[in-house]
Amino acid sequence: FAFWQQMCSPSVFLGARLLTSFILMCVFTTFAFGVFSLMHGSIANAWQFLCITLITGAGISSIFTISSSIATKTDNPGVLLPVLTFPVIMPVVLIGVKAGRKAVEQLDFSTILPEIGLLILFDILIVALGLMLIKFIWKGRLLGGETFYRGSQIRPYIVDSRSDLYRGSQIRRL
Repeated sequence: FAFWQQMCSPSVFLGARLLTSFILMCVFTTFAFGVFSLMHGSIANAWQFLCITLITGAGISSIFTISSSIATKTDNPGVLLPVLTFPVIMPVVLIGVKAGRKAVEQLDFSTILPEIGLLILFDILIVALGLMLIKFIWKGRLLGGETFYRGSQIRPYIVDSRSDLYRGSQIRRL
């Protein structure tokens, strides 16, 4: 992160990561939709189903992108990522499955519209919270300390704000 802090702002960096993961998720979702329709035949409400899967995929990709940026600032990101992601991703997946089932069952679009609106609301909320939190995550101040870099090491140290750096303070590694 030390290199990227000099190149761009935290919001631009997260926006680029969100856009890249969204494009990748759209490619995978479109491919999976093609395989699904090839194996199961044509779907009556194919455009509704594709719209729902793309909106759900956008939510999933943004959740994982923001959770991974939070988890990279810890000692064990592999352990923290599922713990952070699971409670946030379940509502998006459940609403997406419910809306997808309604689209496959050939129900009217007006019955699917509340789920689509809720999915879009979740996507907007996740991205907005991520853009607000990334400034604190980027600087390393989410834990209440200041970020200091020692020598050529990339990972920042957090110095407790109640102690003094120059008088043998307690330094914790992120």
